[in-house]
Amino acid sequence: MQLSLRNKIILCYTILIAVSISISLLIFFLSRDYITNKAVQEIALESIEADNRAFDAMLHDVLDTSKTIIASQLVQDALNRYTWEADSKAMSYFKELISFKTIISSAYIFREDGIRYYSDKRILKSFSYNDIVNLPIYKKILEKNGGYVVALNSGGLIKEDTEYISFMRLVKSLRTFKPIGLLCINVEFNKMFNLDKKNVAIIEAKDDIFVIENNVDNVLQNQMIEDMFNGNYKFSRILYHGISNYVIVGIKNEGLNMKFIRCIPVHEISVPISAFTMLLIIIIAISILLIFFGSIWISNFISRPIKNLIESMEGVYNGNFNFSSAINTKDEIGHLQDVYNITIDKIQKLINDIYEEQNALRRAELEITMAQIKPHFLYNTLNSISSLAIIGKTKEVSETINALGNFYKSCLNNGKEIISLEKELQSIRSYQYIQQLRYMDLFDIEYDIKEDALSVNIPKMILQPLVENSIYHGIRGNITDGLIKIKAYVDDDYLYIRVTDNGKGMTKEKLNEVLNGDSVGLNSTRKRILIMCGESSEFKIESTLNEGTCVSIKIYRRF
Repeated sequence: MQLSLRNKIILCYTILIAVSISISLLIFFLSRDYITNKAVQEIALESIEADNRAFDAMLHDVLDTSKTIIASQLVQDALNRYTWEADSKAMSYFKELISFKTIISSAYIFREDGIRYYSDKRILKSFSYNDIVNLPIYKKILEKNGGYVVALNSGGLIKEDTEYISFMRLVKSLRTFKPIGLLCINVEFNKMFNLDKKNVAIIEAKDDIFVIENNVDNVLQNQMIEDMFNGNYKFSRILYHGISNYVIVGIKNEGLNMKFIRCIPVHEISVPISAFTMLLIIIIAISILLIFFGSIWISNFISRPIKNLIESMEGVYNGNFNFSSAINTKDEIGHLQDVYNITIDKIQKLINDIYEEQNALRRAELEITMAQIKPHFLYNTLNSISSLAIIGKTKEVSETINALGNFYKSCLNNGKEIISLEKELQSIRSYQYIQQLRYMDLFDIEYDIKEDALSVNIPKMILQPLVENSIYHGIRGNITDGLIKIKAYVDDDYLYIRVTDNGKGMTKEKLNEVLNGDSVGLNSTRKRILIMCGESSEFKIESTLNEGTCVSIKIYRRF
């Protein structure tokens, strides 16, 4: 936007005030009905949840009674022994127990031979064991395998004006755990739920029993109820039917396998007037918060680009010459960022020029170092060949010249400075052959190379100076059973190489002289590794007098 900072601030505050007032009015008009309906839903849902807890308490009482009956030794004896005495004791116990349970209207135990034990506080029911077996619900009773099944009116066997909730289950022997009878406990619907029957509809669906209260206008249908539950444990919903609004609440009782639904017209529930007062307070509070946080946002909107630009400028002190792109405007701050980026660009160009000059100097130093290494090794090798020729070992001279040729072939590597560790080791083996011919059994080389290390690329000619140093300065003239160990492995994206000998070693003073450039081969190798492999590479020399020397190299495998 082509505006000054002052005009931007004025515009932002004007927009903020207009948006705040508009949102406040919109919230007020949209929230009146919502808050009313929400309060009604909460009241209705709390009421049905309280009823559901009462249902659970009654259910536990009935189930505890059924467990007491099944566990009774008198009942177990009567169902197992089939004697008159056992039947009489079981009947007396049964009637006495049920008489103390006010919630239970009647209870029956059926035996397979037709005998039944009962206690009925109303009219004695006439159905038998075989009647239950022939019911569709009998399959569910068997599937429960001792668990209870809830049904209306004992699965339809009770034909009375009074509605019953029946709890039916198998009775198993406590010794053999095989079915020995059926137990049916009946509870009067109105006694259990304490509802006015005129306003309650009981509908037995395929998998559930619907208990619908106050559906006087036939607002609810079965499929509509299923859609409202939608697989949930409970729900509350506002239903608009004609000119009236209804609060529909429902809850599922898993124990009873029933769904309780209550339909309440909104006008029947009073909502405290203080809710609207609270709404106004909330609207005012929201407006204040919007203005407060909006002011903070505007301040950040203006100051953040300046802060980002300052951070970019401060980064120059730490060597971070990064461009700033946080500002996308054409105002004064944007112009300041453009000037800063131009300055950074010029500084980076100057740094790159200096860096290229330094690299050219380092490459020239590297070429001089390589020139020092190659004549040094060639001179020593020609001395070895000369010695062999003098003593008449022509075959060894030929093999030594071939080994020397292979060695220089690996060293030249078509002009490439990078070579795999595997090829470098081939060069070392050629070098080993040459030196072992010269010094006979003076030393041996032991290789411990991991398979994944062979393919890692390294600068060529970094191992030969180390082996040469071990032979000439550690083993020769000091011991007759010299051993050089070359170990290489990869760990955490780094190649580790160790060249160890059991030569005479060095004092600390001598080691410092070597580290400061006294050894052409070692010092040249160290420089090449640091130049070619980067700052993460390492070249260390450790030595103990009369024990030996160890040179350790660490190279990033993808340098």
